Amino acid sequence: MNFESLTAAVCLTGPDRAAIAVVAVEGGEAWAAISRYFLQAKPRPIPPPIDIITFGHWKTPQGEEVVLCRTAENRFELHCHGGTAVTGMLLDDLANADCRVMGWDEWIRQDASDPLAAEARVRLAECLTQKSAAMLLDQSRGCLTQAIRTLQDHLSSGANDTARQLVETLLARGSCGLHLVEPWKVALCGAPNAGKSSLVNALLGFERCIVHETPGTTRDVVASVTAIEGWPCRLEDTAGIRQADESVEAMGVARAMDQLRTADLALFIVDRSRPFSEEDADIQARLPETALVVHTKTDLPKFDDLRRPPGIQTSVCEGTGLEALQRAIISRLVTVTWSPGDAVPFTRSQIASLDAILESLGERDLSRAKLETQRMLCAEPSSDVSESHPPGALPNWSTANEV
Repeated sequence: MNFESLTAAVCLTGPDRAAIAVVAVEGGEAWAAISRYFLQAKPRPIPPPIDIITFGHWKTPQGEEVVLCRTAENRFELHCHGGTAVTGMLLDDLANADCRVMGWDEWIRQDASDPLAAEARVRLAECLTQKSAAMLLDQSRGCLTQAIRTLQDHLSSGANDTARQLVETLLARGSCGLHLVEPWKVALCGAPNAGKSSLVNALLGFERCIVHETPGTTRDVVASVTAIEGWPCRLEDTAGIRQADESVEAMGVARAMDQLRTADLALFIVDRSRPFSEEDADIQARLPETALVVHTKTDLPKFDDLRRPPGIQTSVCEGTGLEALQRAIISRLVTVTWSPGDAVPFTRSQIASLDAILESLGERDLSRAKLETQRMLCAEPSSDVSESHPPGALPNWSTANEV
């Protein structure tokens, strides 16, 4: 981190109680601030040498035990008991010693030498799967930064066609890059009792949705986040679509249609044990062409008719077709491939900048393209994600909209 003009203090561990907490202090006046409160248990050089652990007490009536480690010239870590009262006390005292107390994400983003890598480190705390974490880890190690610097070199040398190809490659990966943290939205729709809720439960591996033979049991959108082929996906079980006379069910149908309009992928669930009805045909006509047709209940006697569209055959009771369905979902969502070490844009602001660069190249406005490229390398903190989860904190994995 680069703290040339300030001394900062930050809690690096999660916000909840734990056995141990870590408070980092960094900047030119870090030791001056710490020495106002830290008493070494044994005589040691002052300040301690780098990478030397020092045990002592914080100047409080209780004499709170603290382990101090100097990790760099002007950077220290205080390891203390993990109660929130203890970390709060340390941060309050450090603030009184003219340290600026900041959040962990702001602290990481102070790395002005590589803001793209710093942003990736912040987003790593929000990753839900090992695959997405591995891809973001590559970006935190400078893969995207190196790609943008290469783009800058192409623009400087006049290799505009090569620059355009690089930008197009990065943009092609962008739709997937956005979902390294933000789950893909997969909405299940169909007629009542088509088997949507049972299918969601089977994909999740636990009973999240209520299943009952009574039509209209699902009245609202029930959403759950899971991993499919290593990708975070938000499965949205919607109300059965039909002409509903009862007001609450009608609200559920309206919300189902709203979810379909914003979903990354729609799954059209059709009961294989019933004829393909006019109601089914009407639902299919209202869906996007990219919707994936899924036939359910294939363990029951099947109805074959000419109107039935082709699709994936599944049976929740027998557990068949589920792996094929998962593969099909990801093949529809993830349309590009990349290898470890590839550069991937992962925020909307990065993609907007790449779009602007591509547009500038098309207009032969090289000055604007160079300016946008430089802006990416000196990027301001992104506001794409509404909330960052602190280290150690997990997001809500299951949510339901309120009626």
